[in-house]
Amino acid sequence: KTVPFAVVEDITHYISKFNIKEACFVLENSCFYFPENTVHVAGVDPDVGSERKPLVIKTKKYFFFIITA
Repeated sequence: KTVPFAVVEDITHYISKFNIKEACFVLENSCFYFPENTVHVAGVDPDVGSERKPLVIKTKKYFFFIITA
């Protein structure tokens, strides 16, 4: 199913490899620029597409869908 009104913003592809702390810093300091109920997707994983289950977090204002090593 597609969502025609969805807006995709690509923040960066310049996080250092395997640097989860750096990725957390960028995500934490950028999410507040987005409207409430934004779904933030972050892939911090050398094996994206693996069979690991993602971490899903719901806060008062945002949703986070995170794939980590």
